[in-house]
Amino acid sequence: MKLQQLLQDPGYKKKFVLEKLLAHFLNKTREELWIDSEFEIDSETLITIQKAYREYVEDEKPLEYILGYVEFFGVKFWVNEHTLIPRPETEYMIS
Repeated sequence: MKLQQLLQDPGYKKKFVLEKLLAHFLNKTREELWIDSEFEIDSETLITIQKAYREYVEDEKPLEYILGYVEFFGVKFWVNEHTLIPRPETEYMIS
């Protein structure tokens, strides 16, 4: 499946989440996704992305836990189900 087809698929209502997952699993920036929209996604990666999207939507699993990291104050922190996810408001409070 081409990247453009997936990005325009009406079944994916949460486009920001889809873009973050695509960028993560394809090792691209969100901007590169739109520039290289003819990129062909292999079936194994597509299944992984679809599974991660379902975890977010159906299981309400935080995106940070799915990705395994969160960016906080410009630094990437690795997270899992045993760690707390820093909130954006905290960045504001400590700046």
